[in-house]
Amino acid sequence: MASSIIHDAHITIFDELTANLDISRLKEVFDIFNGDLLNQKIVITHNLDLAYALKYKVLFLKDGIIEFFGSHDEFFDNKNLKRFYKDTIIKLDNHLVVNL
Repeated sequence: MASSIIHDAHITIFDELTANLDISRLKEVFDIFNGDLLNQKIVITHNLDLAYALKYKVLFLKDGIIEFFGSHDEFFDNKNLKRFYKDTIIKLDNHLVVNL
């Protein structure tokens, strides 16, 4: 991340940057993603909370096939969450909730 900032990269790809980070470091990364230090960003993540909070466009792949590409709001609609994650996650009052 620092290299992208120092070199003023036009596009930076982050692959699972937040994996194994504690919550305070995750917040720092989130703040950098939302700031003006980086130009265009591509974030690859399994962290749905982060993806939901960033509000970026979503590209969802399953077995290497594009299953969805579109807006944040459309992807995180309960209909699509059910389509992609069965009944394991829902959006409730603007929060993602694991449906136990």
